[in-house]
Amino acid sequence: MAHVGLSESEARERHGETIKVLRASFEENDRARAEARTDGFVKLVTDRRGRILGVTIVGDRAGEQIGLWSLAVSKRLKVSAIAGLVLPYPTLSETGKRAAIGFYSCSLENPWVRRLVRFLRIFG
Repeated sequence: MAHVGLSESEARERHGETIKVLRASFEENDRARAEARTDGFVKLVTDRRGRILGVTIVGDRAGEQIGLWSLAVSKRLKVSAIAGLVLPYPTLSETGKRAAIGFYSCSLENPWVRRLVRFLRIFG
């Protein structure tokens, strides 16, 4: 297990219910499947604008994966910085990237975003 920044409960105390908690399981990761080590997850805690407040990793080689997240928390990065990162394939670190990408899945439910995507399909 490895952790950096605020826990989910600490973030709720400081930021209220506006935080987002994003999770990704090692079960969805190709490297973890190839090595038959799928027990584990990455949990990100962000503010409503996507700034990374805290990260918890539970599973194989969690201590090796937390370094990227320590940098992200200390530099007050947003999840977009991690979501746009190109990582080697296949690595366990991709699980964290998958969690970061999850920040944007709620946006797809927004009718304005869907209209924009439809517009870009036609004219993009």
